[in-house]
Amino acid sequence: FRNFMEEKNLMDKTLIIFTADHGESLGEHKESAHGFFIYDSDIRVPLIIRFPENKFQGSVITNQVRSIDIMPTILNMLGGRSPESVQGESMLPLILGKQGGEAFSAYSETYWPRYHYGWSELKSLRKGQYKFIDAPKPELYDILKDPGELNNLVNTKAALGHEMKRELEALMDKYSAEGIEEAGPKKIDNDSLVKLQALGYIGSFHASSKQKGEKLADPKDRIELYNEIKVAQFLVTEEKMDQAEKKIQDVLNKDPSVLEARYILGNIYSKQKKYDEAIEEFKKPLKLIPN
Repeated sequence: FRNFMEEKNLMDKTLIIFTADHGESLGEHKESAHGFFIYDSDIRVPLIIRFPENKFQGSVITNQVRSIDIMPTILNMLGGRSPESVQGESMLPLILGKQGGEAFSAYSETYWPRYHYGWSELKSLRKGQYKFIDAPKPELYDILKDPGELNNLVNTKAALGHEMKRELEALMDKYSAEGIEEAGPKKIDNDSLVKLQALGYIGSFHASSKQKGEKLADPKDRIELYNEIKVAQFLVTEEKMDQAEKKIQDVLNKDPSVLEARYILGNIYSKQKKYDEAIEEFKKPLKLIPN
């Protein structure tokens, strides 16, 4: 890429931004991959900007910035303005060494536990040196002193936890769309379905709305079960159907309401050509969620 850009004399005319969509836990907090939790191992990503003519080379911004700030920064550099609907802020003042941006708050969420397993979603607010995670069992971390997020301060700094929870709720109220229904599964064509399935992005969708006052399981309390499900999925990809069936049956014995496990078991039966059993397994979620 660099050789091509230099051959075409484009390097000094091009803004290059390197970032990522997510991190990987790699075993931290017992999560092997990403998406289930919103600890920093999942949500912190690199952000490297190469400006035309190598301007600002070697500069490091220590302030917290966010992915939503990338587009406003590009528009600002080009002399444009962000639409009012854009939530991010330009990083250009920080890059130029000017004041501003110190109080940027970063919001994160994961609905993966809820939409696939019927457990609670997680939401977080990361501001200054603290990070609050809104969960059935709330969490508060000093991310400067405790970057691994191992020492939950929610009880020892209760006032700060309540303050950050209120700020998180205010942010949600400010930016949440009004008058829309909760997301549901979308219809896709067969070719796309096959491609997504090969990448591991196809599964069940627990689309029921959470009722007011309903308490869903904290993902922290279900991580062992989640890992067993991931093992079963891996065994399926390895065509070890008998082992996969045993593993997923163990999961269902512990929590019969996990729709993802029903989906996996139905697929296992289908691959084993046990079509009647597969159909019965696919029907069971309809008894749990008739709609």
